[in-house]
Amino acid sequence: MKFINFITEAFYWLQIFLSPTLIGGLIAFIVYHKIPGTAGMVLTVAIGFCGAGLGVYFAERIRRKTGCAIFMSSLIATDNSDKKI
Repeated sequence: MKFINFITEAFYWLQIFLSPTLIGGLIAFIVYHKIPGTAGMVLTVAIGFCGAGLGVYFAERIRRKTGCAIFMSSLIATDNSDKKI
């Protein structure tokens, strides 16, 4: 049972990690096409590493604070109350 828990936590950790990493990668892709050459490549790598660093930071912070599975389930859960506004 611990193995299954580890796999699900790792899967959710990876999802949390990939969100800022993909955003950083998209920004790096746009910067590389706007600034060609060596300067663009250096900026692209720097932005990519910043995105990955932010991804690790957020994923570890969430894992330590609440747990990745609990955090992701709170995002996915919907309120099924039938309140009229």
